[in-house]
Amino acid sequence: MSDKNLTDVIDSKNFKRRMPSPRAILINDTSQQEILDWRIIKIIEFKKAGCIFKIPQKKCAIGHNLTIYFLTENSPQKIQKIPKGGDIEGAIRVSTKVISQDNIEEASFVECEFSQYSQPEWEAYLNKINQSQNKIFDDFKKVKAG
Repeated sequence: MSDKNLTDVIDSKNFKRRMPSPRAILINDTSQQEILDWRIIKIIEFKKAGCIFKIPQKKCAIGHNLTIYFLTENSPQKIQKIPKGGDIEGAIRVSTKVISQDNIEEASFVECEFSQYSQPEWEAYLNKINQSQNKIFDDFKKVKAG
């Protein structure tokens, strides 16, 4: 066992760079509601062709069609309006259907299944996230090894 603390070995700036928080915005195509502030959407889980996220209640319902934009480091930090044509620079655009929803307190936990998306683009996005997580895990193993 080592005398080193985790903070002695891992620079927090490096940690943030390696593990950026996944960001997303969405349009509810069924109700025409938008959530354009990515800080409101908390991505809980990525799936092979879907995702689970947390949003405020009453933004969608089971069976609703959503367009989700997964933002990358090349996407704008702030989006006030979806451009005509619906494309956002650096974002992965996915058409989804809400397949389940659980309301807890003032939040909704929503599971979506992708209906239209670029599978290679989505897989590359997931691989990048997995690589970031693996690098962080390796750092933790180094600290534990001493």
